[in-house]
Amino acid sequence: MHLLPHLRAACEQANSMFALESSQIDQDGAFVVEVRPRDQSFGLGQIRAAVLCLIGQIAETGTYVRQRREPLSFEVLTGVVGNSPFASHGHLLILRIVGYDARWS
Repeated sequence: MHLLPHLRAACEQANSMFALESSQIDQDGAFVVEVRPRDQSFGLGQIRAAVLCLIGQIAETGTYVRQRREPLSFEVLTGVVGNSPFASHGHLLILRIVGYDARWS
């Protein structure tokens, strides 16, 4: 629940490359967020860079990102590892890029 406000705030910034479309918890417990590029001319490299900036808004001390091509999405595992009051704490986020056509890249 604490990830969504950060993602929403980032997408609401005037210079954001994405509009937040939806969010839900899937049957496996992953937090799925769909974002749409504000400019249909963005190439894959621009989208990837913008996604990494967006992930930076919720990244914790340990973060792993894997890109999926069809449909374009990014699986993000982020959490805290080590000696901390939040140790063994983590999230699985799936960022889906809606409205992206692979032929753009």
